[in-house]
Amino acid sequence: MQMDKGLDTGDVVAQQTCKIKDNETATSLYHKLESISAELIMQTLNNVDQLKPTPQIKEGITYAKKLTKEEAWIDWHQSAQQIHNKIRAFNPYPIAQTLANSDKFQDKTIRIFSTEVIDEHHTGEVGHIIKSKKNIDVITGNGVLRILKLQLSGKKCVDASDFINAYQLQRLENFTPL
Repeated sequence: MQMDKGLDTGDVVAQQTCKIKDNETATSLYHKLESISAELIMQTLNNVDQLKPTPQIKEGITYAKKLTKEEAWIDWHQSAQQIHNKIRAFNPYPIAQTLANSDKFQDKTIRIFSTEVIDEHHTGEVGHIIKSKKNIDVITGNGVLRILKLQLSGKKCVDASDFINAYQLQRLENFTPL
């Protein structure tokens, strides 16, 4: 885009769309856009004489503020898809988190690094873990979310199957700030 007085408000000289995959995280999307941008810059510079800038559309423009750790708390009343998207968006920072209870601890913070939606319509007790010997499946406000990678506070990030070998999660809780 061209430079002007505002923040990212100049006329557009080149753009390209990019599909975001269902398992894409902020990190993987960053690297994908990095590659696309480098190629687009080279194409633009090679054709600078033929550029025809177009004004940006003013409707729907929003400013993206910096992400905070407070925003990373998961609300299990949201749908499985909404929570899955939040977890992807908050990876690598600040990493989505929740409070958990297990056979060995109460109200410990767990950071969740990756998930997949396995059922978009299942309902039940929100935050309840569906018992399994190899998966951590959580009932959400609408659907079931499978946790793939997670980290107990003070421990390493592990696959769900490894976590299950050490802890039996009972439920995940919404964090309520004081």
